[in-house]
Amino acid sequence: MELLQMMIVEDEAILREGIRRIGDWNSCGIDICGVAANGVEALKLIEKNKPDIILTDVKMPIMDGIELARHVYEQYPSIRLIILSGHEEFQYAKKAIEYRVSRYLLKPAKIEKIIEAVTEVRDELLVEKRQHEEHEKIREKLKLSMPVLREHYLNRLISSDNVDTQSIEDQFDFYGIELDKEYLIAIVCELDNKTKEDLMQKKIANIRLSEICNEIIGMEYKCCIFNDIKDRVIILLNYKQGIPAKELVVYLTGKSIRIQMEMLSQCGHTVSVGIGRPTRCICHLTKTYKEATSALEYKFFMGNQSVIYIDDVDERDEGEQPYLDNVEAEVITCVKTGDVEGTRKQTEKYFGLLDSLAVSNSTYIFDEIYVLINNTIRMVRRKDEEKDFDVPEELELLRKQLRRNEYTTWRELKEKVQIVLQNTAAKINEDRLCRN
Repeated sequence: MELLQMMIVEDEAILREGIRRIGDWNSCGIDICGVAANGVEALKLIEKNKPDIILTDVKMPIMDGIELARHVYEQYPSIRLIILSGHEEFQYAKKAIEYRVSRYLLKPAKIEKIIEAVTEVRDELLVEKRQHEEHEKIREKLKLSMPVLREHYLNRLISSDNVDTQSIEDQFDFYGIELDKEYLIAIVCELDNKTKEDLMQKKIANIRLSEICNEIIGMEYKCCIFNDIKDRVIILLNYKQGIPAKELVVYLTGKSIRIQMEMLSQCGHTVSVGIGRPTRCICHLTKTYKEATSALEYKFFMGNQSVIYIDDVDERDEGEQPYLDNVEAEVITCVKTGDVEGTRKQTEKYFGLLDSLAVSNSTYIFDEIYVLINNTIRMVRRKDEEKDFDVPEELELLRKQLRRNEYTTWRELKEKVQIVLQNTAAKINEDRLCRN
């Protein structure tokens, strides 16, 4: 049984010792940790003995029980008091209630009555203690989970078009987010060529990227750095009021280049960075974040290790995507007939059409090239049915890579498609010459 500590405060020595000796306190879960003859002595012992319960008389010299209750209430609110009094006057009871005295017993009180009151208070304290321990466990779990909860909240914040500016301050306090609600800009950093590493290497590199961002930008600006759902490093920062947007972007571009240089020298990784437009209100936070992610998408065409500000990108009309069926048919015809030079020329023509929308929709380009490669494989398989000719492995591999979006730059993808289609045409030509 867990023992709680109790102090007895009584000016009459016989009563004081009688309460201590007659009561079977240990069997009630109580250990007598000290005795005092008045309130002043009791206050001196409290800090040393740390009682859970104080059983005190009211009428005592120097400092009475009510005055002691006041001091305990003000200085040690967790201690419970039980008062023994020979007075039924309303004023004593009123003061006892004011100072949150747990029990008020009238003298003469039998020892059984005192033990009953002490036991009840002890049980109440143990319930409170268990509840407090449970709350502390929950608080500790919450503390351990806070980085994840914080990141989850920030991802909801940057994805929501309806930001509740009234409650945001409380949310920021809860999650420990040190951002002002005005003059914000979003920066998105992403590791290049992520598909070439295993998951652990990606995580380690991403953690280091966050640390470098904090070292370079976090030391100078009030900012918040976290990962979005695509594992990109997001920087939300407050910029100085009155600074021109152009000057701000030039400065942040310089900082972004420093981040790239540090990642390359320390980890051997290239990083691309997208910068959104500055906004004066947190209600437009989603907009600047989406602009930064849109800017980052252009790295497919501009290459790795790029820093791209959304206003520097010449957006083109996505409503006029070229119809590629005729050119695609010409490419496949050249491959089918084994015309290597014709395949090269027609593929260049095909890419020329795709280039007209190159800086507006990388998904469209992947889908169109996937269709081209898929139709080429079908053509080769039909040829295989007619003659003994196998689909080249590199053609099948290219189709799988396209479906997984493994190519990070437009240039890299074009070069690969050119090589694979020309190689396929060369093999078909070689097969035809062998048969002749």
